[in-house]
Amino acid sequence: MQTSVANSKPHSVYYILDSFDRIADVSDTWGETAPESDQSKSLKNSVVGGGLRDFVKGDEVIGFLNTLFFWCRFENRVYETLYRCDGPDTPRLFRMIVQPRPDEHILVEHRLISQTQRPSMGRAAPFFGPKCSICCRYNIDSVWVDPFTSARGDYQVTEHVFCPDCRDRLSSGLVAKPDDLAKDAS
Repeated sequence: MQTSVANSKPHSVYYILDSFDRIADVSDTWGETAPESDQSKSLKNSVVGGGLRDFVKGDEVIGFLNTLFFWCRFENRVYETLYRCDGPDTPRLFRMIVQPRPDEHILVEHRLISQTQRPSMGRAAPFFGPKCSICCRYNIDSVWVDPFTSARGDYQVTEHVFCPDCRDRLSSGLVAKPDDLAKDAS
């Protein structure tokens, strides 16, 4: 069942980074969309004061975010992009908005655009591979596969990276259309 947030109150979470990229504050709704296995690490009191590297996985992803935050501060400009953050049976599309604030702080907001509840597919023998942190596809035998459109089984993350399509989109600063990321997720 497709759920669009356009017809209901938008779900949004945010965090504010200080000038050293430590988490200074998070929204009251922080952790509501975290997968059940990650909720204990997502509680507000467990997050505030931590560095971004404590909560983000993948050297490529951390490097991109460090560059992005520097760019937003230096250029005093807002950056937006779409990404997926899926639950076990729910593809979810979010918009990330990065805004510079006074005192070199950064506001990073994540707005839920849509989500689709899927029936549980059960678990098959796992496939191991890198996962794109933007589109949630896995690199299996040099092919980027969406776990919700593939019948191959249970995918396990070996590392968090960017697939070539998302790397190009992020580095160009373009905002992808929702259909680019969600075409197979509904």
